[in-house]
This record gives sequence, structure tokens and C-alpha cells, in this order.
Amino acid sequence: MDNNNNYEYYSENNNNYVSYDNNNYNSDSNPCGIISFIFAMVSILLSICGCCTIVFPVLAMIIGIIALALEVSGIILGIVGATKKNAPKGLAIAGLVINIIMIVVLILTVLLSILGAIGMVTLPMMDAYYQSMP
Repeated sequence: MDNNNNYEYYSENNNNYVSYDNNNYNSDSNPCGIISFIFAMVSILLSICGCCTIVFPVLAMIIGIIALALEVSGIILGIVGATKKNAPKGLAIAGLVINIIMIVVLILTVLLSILGAIGMVTLPMMDAYYQSMP
């Protein structure tokens, strides 16, 4: 075995030595793309769980922060996986797209929650205003 990542072994089928050059090995996997896609799927599950925990707003906030961290990490890994040469890009692009969509959904959810909280605060004031009108 060489120190240059070149391997040589004896093949009994062909009765000769077969060399294997590890430096030019083309992998058929893209770990960054796979992890990006997994983060996208987990963020979808966390978003569903966050919507189900509306009764416990602190838990929903913690789940949202975890989902946001996974989505940002998934976007970074998706970009790395999509720009990697000689590697499949399907899962990387899928993970990138899903993570971007989930960040948009998370931002819309936060904005709607803020608007709902404002509405809950101002509704009694508006009710008192309309009752005081002649």
C-alpha cells in the first residue's frame, strides 16, 4: 500500500494484481445534499409540531427557534451540496428549495402571530370605543 492513497491487491479470479487509485474516486453520494434534505424534512415536522403546540407558546417558540436553526443550516448545506463538483445534486437542490420555503412559512407564521397578538390587545379598546359611540 502506498502513501499516495493508491491501493493494490491480488485478485484470485484474474491471477494478477489490481490497482485502485483513491485520488480519482468519483463518489455517487453527496453528504451535504443528504443532510440538507434531512434538515428540511425535520423542519417540516417541527413546524407541524409548533402549530400543534399553540396552547403552550413558550414551547412553540423553542420549536420555532430549533426549526429556524435547522433551516438556515439546511440552506447552507444545500448551497454547498449543489455547488459540489462531480456529485449528484438532486437532494441538495430539493433540500435547498424546501428549506427556503419553510423559512418563508416560518416568517409568515411569526408575522401572523404578531398581528394576532396586536389584535387581541386592541380588540377590547375598539369594543369600548364602539360602545361609547351614540
